[in-house]
Amino acid sequence: MAELRNRSSYIYASEETDPLTQIWLFPYQYGENFVRTLYNNGRWARVNQAYENPPQTTEQIMHPEKYLEGEWYVEVEAPPLNVSGLINVKTDRFGEHYEYEMFLDAHLPRDQSIGAAEGWNGDNFTYYEREDDYMFTWKIVWDTEEDAIQFSDAFVDMMRAVGADRLALNLWKVRGEYIAFERDGLSTLIVGSTTMNQQICMAASAE
Repeated sequence: MAELRNRSSYIYASEETDPLTQIWLFPYQYGENFVRTLYNNGRWARVNQAYENPPQTTEQIMHPEKYLEGEWYVEVEAPPLNVSGLINVKTDRFGEHYEYEMFLDAHLPRDQSIGAAEGWNGDNFTYYEREDDYMFTWKIVWDTEEDAIQFSDAFVDMMRAVGADRLALNLWKVRGEYIAFERDGLSTLIVGSTTMNQQICMAASAE
C-alpha cells in the first residue's frame, strides 16, 4: 500500500493532514458510537450478537442504523481491461471511510467530503503494472443517482484543488499521471495511468 500511496500521490492527503493516522484511529472514533447504538437497541444482548454477525464495512460502523437495518454492500467488479501487457497487482474494496479520509477530506471542505462519501454502496479498486508503467481503476457504486452526481461534482472540485491540468471535460493530468472520470447511472469510474492508453481514452470520452 505504501508503494501505491507514493505512485498515486495526488489522491492522498498532505502530511499535515495525516490521513493514515485517521485510518488507524477509526475504531476509536466510531467504535464507541457503534456499540452505544447497538446497546440502545437491545442492551448487551444486541451488542453480543454483533460478535456473531460483525459489521462488514466501515459504512456500517459509521452509520450504525444501516447495520441494524441489514443494509449490505454490492459486489463490484473491475471494468474490462482494454490494455495489453498489464499485470493485476492488487484488487481491494476501500469503503466509505477510506474514500472520505484519504481521498476527499484531504482536499475539500469537510461538509462537502462527508456528503460526497455518504452514498457509498460498494467499490472495486484494481491496480496494474507493466514494467515502469502502472494503471488503476476505481469503480464505485452509489445508493442513488443523486449520490453519484454529488461525488462527481466533488471529484471535479478535488481535481481543481490539487492543481490538475484539465485536458478535456473528463480528463486531467497531475504529477505525471493521466486521470479520467466517468459516471454512468449509479456508478462512477476513476482511471489513473502513467500513459494515455485506451482505458483512459474510453473513460474520458464517456458521456
